[in-house]
Amino acid sequence: MHTLKVKKILRAALLFLLCYENILAYADDNGTLTYSISGQKITVTGCVDVCPTILAIPDLISGMPVVSIGSSAFSNSTSLTAIELPDSLTSIGDNAFNRSAIRSLDIPDSVTSIGVDAFRGSSLVSVKLPSNLSSIASGLF
Repeated sequence: MHTLKVKKILRAALLFLLCYENILAYADDNGTLTYSISGQKITVTGCVDVCPTILAIPDLISGMPVVSIGSSAFSNSTSLTAIELPDSLTSIGDNAFNRSAIRSLDIPDSVTSIGVDAFRGSSLVSVKLPSNLSSIASGLF
């Protein structure tokens, strides 16, 4: 009887993980970025450890498109001074680069929304906004 109970618990845990895979964090192939998966799409959630000075986010991670930078992903990243964003990106989350050391940013035209305080308190001196931007939240800079 005890074995049956353990099997039910393990089955329930496995079902939970399969249904809610987007809450799990993963590391990309080179071990620099953390990300989550939701519906075969990637949201970058930050760096595994301290971010490098220069970071290029790829269009694909594990064969899935990188579509967003998550909330507070690079917030307080004082080592990160330059970042290249992928053309697959469609959104930048709240506080994504808040108080980061990024100096300039070229946001791809694929980005249609930027969250609250996304760049507030950052070191940005130059930014190119996308032509297709349909939503900018308050306190962007």
